[in-house]
Amino acid sequence: MSRQRHLGLIPNSDAFERPRVWSSRITTIEQLVFDSESTLLATVYEKQRKPLARPLSRQGVHQLLEAYLVHWLLGSDEEGIRMLLNSERLRRKTFPHWEELVAFAHGQVKALDWERARSSGSSGLNAGRYTFEDAHEIVGGITHSFASFWESECTEMKEQLIAMDSQHTGRVPLSKFYGTGLEADWRFAESEAYLRELGALDETGRAGKQVIIPNYIQAASNCIVATNHYMVCCVNDCNPLLTELDRSLRSPTAEPQRILAVVRNMTSGTSLEDEADARVDAKMAAQLETIAANHGGEVPIHGRLFLQWLHYVFPRQCPFPHKSGTTVHRAPLEFEGEYVASQETMKARSLRLYCCGLGLTRFITCAVMARSIT
Repeated sequence: MSRQRHLGLIPNSDAFERPRVWSSRITTIEQLVFDSESTLLATVYEKQRKPLARPLSRQGVHQLLEAYLVHWLLGSDEEGIRMLLNSERLRRKTFPHWEELVAFAHGQVKALDWERARSSGSSGLNAGRYTFEDAHEIVGGITHSFASFWESECTEMKEQLIAMDSQHTGRVPLSKFYGTGLEADWRFAESEAYLRELGALDETGRAGKQVIIPNYIQAASNCIVATNHYMVCCVNDCNPLLTELDRSLRSPTAEPQRILAVVRNMTSGTSLEDEADARVDAKMAAQLETIAANHGGEVPIHGRLFLQWLHYVFPRQCPFPHKSGTTVHRAPLEFEGEYVASQETMKARSLRLYCCGLGLTRFITCAVMARSIT
């Protein structure tokens, strides 16, 4: 099996300056992914008591893949892995759409069967038998295409958050966020401390604490897979916008008027309902001029200040870029603290939102009740 699978890992920064460096890094990452797949697959073989040298039947490889998915999705949580492998009911409860996940994995087996059937010189002697190398090719296909498979979950989450963003600021009041979390079965329950570390909590505005939609969507807590070498996360909706800028400007820096001419003709949105023109008024144009003035008359389009500007132009698509070192992209189980908000905290935050819609006297009574919950 070739390790040179394209994983879509080309970063936006330095796109003009160091293509050979990034090509080398991508090759290195692909090798790390290949090796991590091999190591995990061998571990699952061992735990399933399946000899590496013995080919598996179709049923055997299906069982192997289901166990592989549990190990892959849970990472280092050995106790959780043990519990889930012993209970299909718990697997269905823990993973949204477990049946679809299994069908997706089985589909990768069918893809290998089809490839075998069409390849020249195939005798059919290996039909229904799968070696370790075959299993590795199958899990490689899972790694390669899983983000696309999981994107429907990301889209559903985005739509829920956007529905709560009545001001079109790319932000959701924390009270609304937790209120939806109480109603949903598994989303929107991260603690304030964890949201803060992820860079998804805005505490600077008069509206109070708010969750930044694109930062939250890109947060580690929403990455369905987190290994030592890579994560499988939701697609960054800002990347197509940056790609369009790169293609139009063909330079790592540009004058404000050139940038404005491109940006004003850009639209964003993953659906017709969400599609919106760029929000560029006189104030935003002046801010771009200020950035250019501080950089010799041109704007570095991959610099933090421009990316911050782009966030306010496309607040639902482009993450707010925090200063380096102020946030950490850390998976929930690695967070040093409570990464899930308590039911009491979520109820109190949600109740405060309800209180705001009442008259003054009833608001005071309601607010006191909300405080008493926590």
